[in-house]
Amino acid sequence: MLDKQNDTTKQKHYGSYGYTHSHNNNKKKNEAELRGIKPLEIKNEATKMLTLGTLWKQYHAEISKIMTSELLGLGLIDKADVQNENPDWPAYKKYFMRGTSHHMGLDTHDYGLLHEPMKANMVFTVEPGIYIPSEKFGIRLEDNVVVQEKGEPFNLMRNIPVEVDEIETLMNA
Repeated sequence: MLDKQNDTTKQKHYGSYGYTHSHNNNKKKNEAELRGIKPLEIKNEATKMLTLGTLWKQYHAEISKIMTSELLGLGLIDKADVQNENPDWPAYKKYFMRGTSHHMGLDTHDYGLLHEPMKANMVFTVEPGIYIPSEKFGIRLEDNVVVQEKGEPFNLMRNIPVEVDEIETLMNA
């Protein structure tokens, strides 16, 4: 794992790909390790959904279900939170307050027509994140992908290391 010995403000950036951010003291394991947060799996599931004909509303609804399930599994929210949630501010929003994706174009944060189905050659970010404000901790991984005529999107960042072992190997080289 990354050495966070006696560091209360260390922040690691890995290019424009994504980041982890946490405040830790005395080699304490970070919250992601303790809780088993799986941002890579969430990102991979979200990526698979960016296909020809997908509607933005459907995509967001599916990601919301995945994130709710993940947060339930982590014990960050419970069934009562979900049952009693405000439809305008669902329970998952406490820890997943950002969006998962946005259009990309000439301006990094381009805003496309969200009511139209996804088309071939549209480019999107995929960047789900879980943030625990009370613990000053968050984790987000990001890819940029191109919707294909058939099959899964083409990942423009596929050759950038994202697995912990890959990153640590590069850092220690």
